[in-house]
This record gives sequence, C-alpha cells and structure tokens, in this order.
Amino acid sequence: MNFLLTNDDGFGAEGLLALERAFAPLGKIYVIAPDQHLSGCSHQVTTDRPLELVEHRENQYSLTGTPADCVRVALKHLQLPIDWVISGINHGGNLGVDVFMSGTVAAVREGVMHGVPGISCSHFRNGVVPYHWENAEKVTHRIGKELIEKTIDRHCFWNINLPDAEHLTPETEYQLAPLEPEPLPVSYEIKSGQIHYVWGQYVNRPRTAQSDVGVCFGGKVSLSLVNLQTKNVSMSR
Repeated sequence: MNFLLTNDDGFGAEGLLALERAFAPLGKIYVIAPDQHLSGCSHQVTTDRPLELVEHRENQYSLTGTPADCVRVALKHLQLPIDWVISGINHGGNLGVDVFMSGTVAAVREGVMHGVPGISCSHFRNGVVPYHWENAEKVTHRIGKELIEKTIDRHCFWNINLPDAEHLTPETEYQLAPLEPEPLPVSYEIKSGQIHYVWGQYVNRPRTAQSDVGVCFGGKVSLSLVNLQTKNVSMSR
C-alpha cells in the first residue's frame, strides 16, 4: 500500500517521525507536511497565495500550507497513488468535538472527501508528563496494521487517541468509542483592555466514561469511526 503521511505539528515533528516508523513496514511512504506548526488550524485551505513545495529527500516534502493543503497537493497536483492518508501522531489529544478544530484530523477528512480512506492519530499528554514516542510508534503500528485491512464506508475515517505516557505500553488495548459531544470549557479574561483566552485544565473537561474522552483518560486507546455524512432531517409543521 501507498501511505501519505502528514500532520499539523510541522515537518520533522517527533510525532510525524514516529508515525513514519510505524507505517514504513506496511508499505511505501510519502510525506508532505506543513513547513511550520499549525495546530488548531482546522480545515483551512490556501487559495489566496502560491504554495512552495520543498523536497528534502525522496518522497519527503514540506509545504508552505495547511494539512488539508498537503493532502490536496499530493492527490490533485502530484497525483500520487495514495491508498491511505495517515495524519499525526499529534502532540496532544484530538478528542470529542475537538476533531472539528484539528488540523491533524482535517487532513484525513480532506482525503476522505476525495475518496481516499484515512486514519488520524494523536497522543494525549497529561500535564508535564513527556510523550512516549517509542510506545506510541509500536501501538500505532499494531492498530494501524489492523485498521488498513478493514473495509469501512467511503464517507468514514478512523480517529485514534493514545492515552498519556503513564498508561501507554506497546500492549495497550483500544476500545471503540463515540466522540464526546461536550466541548472543552471556554472562558476569557480582560487584560490591558484586551480579551485573553483562559487555558483550563484539559483533564477536567466534561465526559462520559463510554466516550472517546472517557476511554482515553481512563488509560486505553480510544478508537472512533467518524462519519462525514449527515442524515436528512424532516421538519414537522
């Protein structure tokens, strides 16, 4: 299989390198990633300026664009023969409704929109505990190998969230879980006449035990099947 790897933490990020090691044994690797850190850029695409594609080595590129741009350039400009878009491993969780703000997840969503299945993968971090990229690589390889052999609806993709390093081992099991619908609490404060976002405690966010947030915070790998399709809603008079 041919895999397109990208992220929103930027070309050369530790998580992207771990992702490459995880999928290299499974097929041919192409890497196109943003040339800078773009966490939280969601599904932004660039149409108002030219993009520069820099080849660092064979099949390894950085792009002066967003994660979604990277997928578009790979599929529609370079016309690479991609079987799967794999995005991550993100430095931090992409849980619940955060998937709608995540550049990591948007890259996979862009691929699905063009008929290419995908997997987004993130590594939750609890406070100052450092990431464990070696275990993240091993778990992502194991689960990724299983997922690419499954057939899913063409409008769906997989979203993986690895637990914090204290709970992550090469044998950590995954649990299927729906996205948590409750968002991260949002608050602001005024400083010097300007509005500043107040960073809350991520681990205190609302959740149910069965949701992806609850599963990941509980020490397992959360695995969610995300559907791009929306059901028709009938309105009664």
